[in-house]
Amino acid sequence: MEVCCGGIFGLGESLDQRIELALTLRELDVDSVPLNFLNPVPGTPLQDARLLTPMDCLRIICLYRYLLPSKRITVCGGRETNLREFQSAIFMAGASGTMIGNYLTTVGRNREIDLQMIKDAEVTINVCS
Repeated sequence: MEVCCGGIFGLGESLDQRIELALTLRELDVDSVPLNFLNPVPGTPLQDARLLTPMDCLRIICLYRYLLPSKRITVCGGRETNLREFQSAIFMAGASGTMIGNYLTTVGRNREIDLQMIKDAEVTINVCS
């Protein structure tokens, strides 16, 4: 059995809280760490939350790669809205992969565009169903 546990960033957490989560995940020896970035949805309590900057997102990915060097780090929800044109940089920042297609409550980016990004980044993909 493998443990998958991560977090949503952009909820107003501090840098110390981001580090605390990473250290807790390391202590728990989780296998896979999904990193999500808040995508404010109209009608929800966080609808007016400010997006993270692309550089904030990349710093979070770098931090988690540094603190969890052997773990699978997957960038998931909020990638499109927060990273915008910097999406392919997630791999240089240390992400092992990304979720493509739609998410639980929001629409993702076109699958073909994501597959081209992965190809351009020369990343080996594993398809999960």
